[in-house]
Amino acid sequence: CHRTGGFVSGVRLWSLSPLQPDRFRIPSLHLCGFLLWCMAPSPANGAEMLYRRIIRPIFLKHESQVDSVVKDVKDKAKETADAISKEVKKATVNLLGDEKKST
Repeated sequence: CHRTGGFVSGVRLWSLSPLQPDRFRIPSLHLCGFLLWCMAPSPANGAEMLYRRIIRPIFLKHESQVDSVVKDVKDKAKETADAISKEVKKATVNLLGDEKKST
């Protein structure tokens, strides 16, 4: 058996296939339909339904965990900001002290 072209040649032939656009047209039509459903100007549009039935229940189930993580991040950010503030004050005092000594 002698193979000519190999994988790259096969990919090139597939990309030139007249059937290729059909493979991408159907998913893009589904995506467009889904987006239209989500943006529909009605009380029962897709975005509202997805939020009420999927996103909100998951969020409420894990709300305490999310709050805990947010609190931890907030506390660490405050500690870091305080430490940076102290270092900036020290550096400023040192610079002012050095300037006074040199004059």
